[in-house]
Amino acid sequence: MRDIAHYLDIEVPDSAWERILDAISFKEMKAKADIYAPAGGMNWKGGADIFMNKGSNGRWREVLSEAELGQYDAAVARGLTPECAQWLARGGPA
Repeated sequence: MRDIAHYLDIEVPDSAWERILDAISFKEMKAKADIYAPAGGMNWKGGADIFMNKGSNGRWREVLSEAELGQYDAAVARGLTPECAQWLARGGPA
């Protein structure tokens, strides 16, 4: 977050960081999932709470078949830059 603020040339007082980081924590986002989930979570069986389930990446790989994983990999290769694919799969840079 500090890197983003720096990049955007936004000065954030040191006293504000704890509140900011609490506000964007997974715990807080899950508590307000209906705000953060696309379409308020209405596209997921179980709603927004399911969308903001555990805060970890890649759990879907345990659910999909090898054929479905192949389709996913092909779609990623077709539509994403390597950097974006890396972020999507791991949540950050290599």
